Amino acid sequence: MQATPNPLLPLLLGLVLAGCNSGGDPPPASASYDLVFDSTASEGIQRLYVWRAGAAAAEPFGRGDAGANPDARKDGRAVLLQANPDINQPSGLMLLSDFNQPAVLLSGRTGAGERQAHWSPDGQRIVFNGQRDDGAGDIFVADIDGYTLSNIKNLTPCPGCVEGSVAEVTPTWSPDGQHIAYASDAGGELAIWVMDADGGNAHPVTPVDDVISGWGFHSPSWSPDGSRIACQRSTDSGTHLYIVNLANHALHRVDLPGQAAYPAWSPDGSRLAVSLKVDTDWDIAVVTPEGQVLARLAHPGRDFHATWLKR
Repeated sequence: MQATPNPLLPLLLGLVLAGCNSGGDPPPASASYDLVFDSTASEGIQRLYVWRAGAAAAEPFGRGDAGANPDARKDGRAVLLQANPDINQPSGLMLLSDFNQPAVLLSGRTGAGERQAHWSPDGQRIVFNGQRDDGAGDIFVADIDGYTLSNIKNLTPCPGCVEGSVAEVTPTWSPDGQHIAYASDAGGELAIWVMDADGGNAHPVTPVDDVISGWGFHSPSWSPDGSRIACQRSTDSGTHLYIVNLANHALHRVDLPGQAAYPAWSPDGSRLAVSLKVDTDWDIAVVTPEGQVLARLAHPGRDFHATWLKR
């Protein structure tokens, strides 16, 4: 789709958002955010773009690095991403800490395909999906210091499992850093699970069907207060946005015009960035938890995995 100016964008996307703080200190007075995402707009290759607050069009982010699944650190000064795999090299984790320089491959890695990395709230650790121990993928955590990972631990090992029989994917930290949400097909179909940050007390928070269909719930995003998780559910009828209340596991589908995927809750909890498919294109949109579309970016290619970057 071609970009067309939208006079509401400065109001809708460029709103001053209240800061979010998971600790005991009061939040900062205010902060504004841009949206970084990956897109196939350039020759079908996934690259990073940024939709700046108040802008009518997106632009390449930094040097327009090839990669996908960006995740911005809470302070806005670093972005994790996964390198696009090729025939000789599985996906690997990369870091952008100088947005004017190329992304750097993280060292101290597990040596196998790694993807879907997310920062801990304090920016000292990351969680990611790795394929070192299981081709279907496990959830790993690691300390991060500069461009080096250390103290890498598999939180979801399954020694007795048949190779590739159980997949754990799309992990993300809770706002207080005490828990990790992820998707697992341990019960059959993919469901959202929550475990302690050390891997204990794993349990599903969305329905678990014992029939493996290739569909289900995945890509969780915590609300800033930790009370809800937004996620997507893929079925034969398409992909849609859901929100689960963690107090009682009540599940609510957010009705949007079209399909919705890869939710990312805003730092103030008032809206979500999603990939929205109304016609044939997947575009980044900002929506409310009640289903109102506040703004949508018309942009070429398939646009996924938005993350809120503090300015």
